[in-house]
Amino acid sequence: MVLQGKESAARKILCATLALIASLAIAVPEAPCADGEAVGAKTSPRHGAESENGISYRIHVTIDGETLGGIAGQSRIYGDNLKWPLIYLLNREELGKLRLAPEALSITPLPAGLVLAIMLPEEARKRSARAAEEKPWVINILSSLNANEITPMVVRLIDGGYFAYISEWHYKDKRWKRLRVGFFADRETANEQGRKITEKLGLSTFWTVKADWDELNEYAGYFD
Repeated sequence: MVLQGKESAARKILCATLALIASLAIAVPEAPCADGEAVGAKTSPRHGAESENGISYRIHVTIDGETLGGIAGQSRIYGDNLKWPLIYLLNREELGKLRLAPEALSITPLPAGLVLAIMLPEEARKRSARAAEEKPWVINILSSLNANEITPMVVRLIDGGYFAYISEWHYKDKRWKRLRVGFFADRETANEQGRKITEKLGLSTFWTVKADWDELNEYAGYFD
C-alpha cells in the first residue's frame, strides 16, 4: 500500500518551496497549501532540491503544455515516460484539483506554474536494497500493448492507496506494458491483495511473482 506519510512529506516540501519563492518575490501562480493556506509569487526557478525526513526531492515547476509523461521522460528526471505514476503518486492531491480525465492523465497538458515534488532514481535506490529483501513480491494485474488501456487503472489504484506502476517487457519484438502493484513480503499477502484488486477493477485474472533485482532496484525504493 502507499505510504501516506511520504506523500505528506512531499506536500510539506511543495509548500515550503512556494513560501521560499514568495519570500524572494519571484513567484508562481497562487497555489494552495495545507489547511487552505495559499502562497503566491511571480516567477519561479525551473527546478531545485529539497529534503524532508532524510528523503531528497527535486522540485519541478511546469511550463505551459508539459505533461506528466513528458516530464517523466526528461533525461534529468526518469528518461522514461511510462514512469509518470511515480510523479502522480507524490502529487496526486494537487493534480486531483485539476480534474484531469484519468484515461488521459499522462498526456494531458498541465498548466504553467504547477509545483511538483519528484523523487529521483538515485534517491530511491538508496532504499531499494532493503525493500528488495523485505518485500520482493509484486502483483501483475494486466499486460497490454496499449498503455492507454492501463492508465485509468493506475490512477484508480494509486487513488485507492496502492503502489501501482508500469513496467515494460519486450517479447517477440513487441513492447508489452505491465500494470504492477507492489510490494509485499510474501506470496500469500500478494495473492490476497490481487484478489481484492481484480474484483475492484472488474478483472478476472492476475498473477504474482517475486520480482527480479532489476525491477526491484528500479521501483521498490519509491515505495519504501
